[in-house]
Amino acid sequence: ALLARVPAAHRPVLERLRAGDTFEEIAAATGVSVSTAKRVVRRVREGVVVDAHTFRLVTTPGALGKRDSI
Repeated sequence: ALLARVPAAHRPVLERLRAGDTFEEIAAATGVSVSTAKRVVRRVREGVVVDAHTFRLVTTPGALGKRDSI
């Protein structure tokens, strides 16, 4: 459910994190830097997700329910 609310560009980072990959493995596999992978995860946890193509806010702080998980 959470992945459906996350921009498509961020989904591979979250899927790999859920699979147990380290941030270094995620970065290598997805072509982003380690800091970008961490930023994606941090923003999802904070409830702030911006679409990478439109730069529009997708969710707002507190919008993710407590039951949502990555």
